[in-house]
Amino acid sequence: WAVRGGMGAWTAALAEAGRRLGVQVRLEAPVRRVLLEAGRVAGVALESGEEVPARLVLSALDVRRTFLDLVGAENLDPSFLRRVRAVRFRGVEARLNLALRGTPRLEGLPEDGPHLRGRILIADSLLALERAFDAAKHGHEADEPVLEVRFPSALDPDLAPAGAQVASVRVFAAPYHRQGGWDQAAREALVARVMARLEHVAPGIQRLVEAVQVFSPADYEARFGLAEGSLEGGELTLDQFWFMRPMPGWARYATPVRGLYLTGAGTHPGGFSGWAGYHAARRVLAGRGR
Repeated sequence: WAVRGGMGAWTAALAEAGRRLGVQVRLEAPVRRVLLEAGRVAGVALESGEEVPARLVLSALDVRRTFLDLVGAENLDPSFLRRVRAVRFRGVEARLNLALRGTPRLEGLPEDGPHLRGRILIADSLLALERAFDAAKHGHEADEPVLEVRFPSALDPDLAPAGAQVASVRVFAAPYHRQGGWDQAAREALVARVMARLEHVAPGIQRLVEAVQVFSPADYEARFGLAEGSLEGGELTLDQFWFMRPMPGWARYATPVRGLYLTGAGTHPGGFSGWAGYHAARRVLAGRGR
């Protein structure tokens, strides 16, 4: 499925629906601290110095940002604090957004067809996938990265001028803990490596590129507050999945801090389906006898 106008249109529609119900939406108002009184939530303090009183707070941030940065380790039981600190993040994904002046031709596929409206996975084999993540484990990118390519403009023509395309390229595996860090030279090297890989399966695509936007795992953390660039708010591994998400014993959205609830990609069932928010809201309402 796709949203006309992109995911930004989806969030704008949600915000408008909330406003009709009396919700006040505030942007550019980062939270500095969750305020506590006698062990329960009393509101939040903003970086501007303003304090917003509240008896309930729902955090869609990951557990590290929520508990270590906003609640504070000094306000947590040591056993719970150990569980928070044990959650693994280790983001291994980067993204390139490409503005193309035309539609690329992919080897072995028709120039325009249903494949442009789906997901195109570029990986030679399962072994290539393993090698890519093995490289990330040692702090560097694979020579031949595994790519997932989508063309959002094939589903929503309003996203690009007539005859042009927008491509979104997920890059596996690009480690957050990269040897040498993610400076400008590292980003340029990533773009060159990805474009060479794309050129191999879509000859001539580099001549179509008008602009490139790059997000490394470090950019995800700096711009969007995602710990270690983890889009899922914590690794989606067997010991951090289902009833153990985000932590064993705390998979039902409530927290040891009375009045504080978790939601978002870092909670069950993970990802960006909206189910976490739905279940968190039901848990809050159940706690209020509704």
